[in-house]
Amino acid sequence: MQKRTKRKLLIISSLAVLLSIVFVWGSSAQVDEYFRMFKRDTESEVAVAFALALIKNHPAAYEIADADMKSQIDEWMTTRQPPNCTNETYFFYGHSGDSVFDVFYDCYTRDGAQYFFTISHIKIKDLKAVDFASVSERFN
Repeated sequence: MQKRTKRKLLIISSLAVLLSIVFVWGSSAQVDEYFRMFKRDTESEVAVAFALALIKNHPAAYEIADADMKSQIDEWMTTRQPPNCTNETYFFYGHSGDSVFDVFYDCYTRDGAQYFFTISHIKIKDLKAVDFASVSERFN
């Protein structure tokens, strides 16, 4: 009888710990960003995913973008470090028409600075980023 009780207690406590982890992990901004990076069903989602992948220096940028953009992405990935943001992140995107988007992102870094990122005129074709006009980032 004691073995059965111990087993039930172990199962219940394991489930409680697992649910706690899922709740905490599922409510964080980083998780939201991760899902945004991989949700690419519409042109606007592709634009946001591409911007996020660049901000995070994530290899998903290569699969989101057209193969012709590989050298631009390589240069971006090797010349900068991604910001170390806290959980508070903000996204805005604008649609300029004709499958062209601008994405704005800002967050506070762990050392208290504010980080701003803008990528303008992301051109989307066949749910791939095929071009963009400019990228800028700054810390305040």
